[in-house]
Amino acid sequence: DGNLAAAHVGDGFLLYSMDFDWYGAEAEYRRALQLAPGSAEAKAELADVLATLGQLRNAIALRRAALKADPRNVKGWLWLGNMLVANGQLDDAEQAISKALALDPRVIEASWINATAELTRALDVERGKLAPETIATVERNLAVIDAAIAESRAALAADPANRDLAALLWASY
Repeated sequence: DGNLAAAHVGDGFLLYSMDFDWYGAEAEYRRALQLAPGSAEAKAELADVLATLGQLRNAIALRRAALKADPRNVKGWLWLGNMLVANGQLDDAEQAISKALALDPRVIEASWINATAELTRALDVERGKLAPETIATVERNLAVIDAAIAESRAALAADPANRDLAALLWASY
């Protein structure tokens, strides 16, 4: 139904994550917000698209608005932290990452695992379109990521209460 915000959010997600059609996704999320101006999900997803398109100031504002409606959204705090780092707002980024860690101290590991899974999925989907050199580079980097995850897990296991170390490792990988 073209009048359901959730349908536009779903379409936006598919365009963004499967088709890499960021402008199409942006249009779907904006339509969702027209239909449901208070939708935290639509704001958050549009923020991610805008960040991808380099519109960090608008992305940060939308992500903050989404977090006001859903302050326990761990992913939201992580995305906000990423956006703030990219925008050079390191103190604010540290605060956002700290909020994510306060909500779920295990989130760092989950983020790395999800990132690796997303890269692997993207490689599998796009393999036929990519140059062999690109495939080799991504596969080599995935192996580096796996090694970094293992090293980071060992560091966190040795000092599980050290939030500063956890935040540093999260930001580094």
